[in-house]
Amino acid sequence: MGFTMKNKIFTIALIATGLLVSGSFAADKGIRFGGNLALGYNTVAGLETSHVVNTKVLDKDAFSKTEQTLEIKGADALDGFGFELGGSIEFPINNSISIRGNLLLNYRMHSGNLSMDTVITKYSDHTVSGKFKKESSSFKRNNLGDHSFNQFGLDIPVLCRMVLPTGDESGFYAEVGPVFTINLSTSTDDIVVKADQVNSFTMGLSVGVGRPLPFDKVPVDIDVHLVFGLMSMANDAYFNPNDVTVRVAATYWL
Repeated sequence: MGFTMKNKIFTIALIATGLLVSGSFAADKGIRFGGNLALGYNTVAGLETSHVVNTKVLDKDAFSKTEQTLEIKGADALDGFGFELGGSIEFPINNSISIRGNLLLNYRMHSGNLSMDTVITKYSDHTVSGKFKKESSSFKRNNLGDHSFNQFGLDIPVLCRMVLPTGDESGFYAEVGPVFTINLSTSTDDIVVKADQVNSFTMGLSVGVGRPLPFDKVPVDIDVHLVFGLMSMANDAYFNPNDVTVRVAATYWL
């Protein structure tokens, strides 16, 4: 599930145009613009799964059957680093509260070692009761080696910033709000999630704290955010992956 290249270009152009138009009245409204750079650590949750891939009746009277179950191990340990680069715009509400929007190109890397357990279980029902009983089971583990799941896209956080009442002039603030992500491309080896099943749009929740650097002539904010994925990254029958990211960002205000 992905955007066509035409739709991707149109989406980026539309967002960029909106930001440029808003700048026409920024000066007399107290609005400020900035550049943002962030480094992140990403991990994927919800990839480990167990599901029956084959059920076979062993005799014509259906008194016995086998089930083959596959279980992916290590998938929830797919993790790695990433980065974000883009722009910020801040709309003041009052002296303590403002709304901050960002348009950020992002690249997230996830990799790790996977294994797959195969369990073949035989059931029988000699009483013809319709309730099969487990007779025997065999187990096999295969090491699938190292695999990766990497994404390139656009992050659009819309955050409410609140200056914390610390009793001094440190300027510590808290930020919370939704993060909308547009997936532009995905690189995957299809072992866990197939590239054509990755969703084009997802949403998360960002919670963070930060402060301005203590230098009057350097208008830079440093903050740390934890971003929880609220929507599945893929449209898959067995997997329900969600991204969790810890990001450290610097914003230089113009």
